[in-house]
Amino acid sequence: MKKYLTKNFSLAMGVGAGTAIYQYFVNSTDAFDFYKPVFIALVTFVLLSIYSAVKYQKQNSQ
Repeated sequence: MKKYLTKNFSLAMGVGAGTAIYQYFVNSTDAFDFYKPVFIALVTFVLLSIYSAVKYQKQNSQ
């Protein structure tokens, strides 16, 4: 289960970094919002963790 958390964390950080890069370079007409990529990374991590926990539980029950 620990390997799923580290994988989910790295995926969430990638999504957050991609959001920050997009916001900085592509959407440069607006002011840079620091909390938007952090929030998106946090939500992504939570959703991936829930999905991994359900998938892990389903595999062990069979």
